[in-house]
Amino acid sequence: MNNIVPGHEQQKAPDSFFSRLKFGTMLKQCNFNKRSGMSSLELLKLIFSLIFTHKSWSQALSSNDPVATSKKDAACRFLANPNSNWEKLLLLAAVKIITKIRRPQERVVWTHSY
Repeated sequence: MNNIVPGHEQQKAPDSFFSRLKFGTMLKQCNFNKRSGMSSLELLKLIFSLIFTHKSWSQALSSNDPVATSKKDAACRFLANPNSNWEKLLLLAAVKIITKIRRPQERVVWTHSY
């Protein structure tokens, strides 16, 4: 499969996406807290990078990717944390994405015709 974005630009794209939408702040609002090690934002970027490169955890582990191998347990705990509010994170992300792509001049006007 051909890459749409060149290699170094492909690595910058998720970083730009996360920084423009202020995912770090959203993670804190949704109780994604870690005491030590890799930050919640870095773990989320790692998980997203697997998605964008069309890899699963098992593929990343079998390719001997040092980042994926060393962070597997942390990512599993991150995903399974019962205190993290995934629904709120998805809702906040959706609102920010829609707000960013929506033109400022657009206004929704609700009218009723009876």
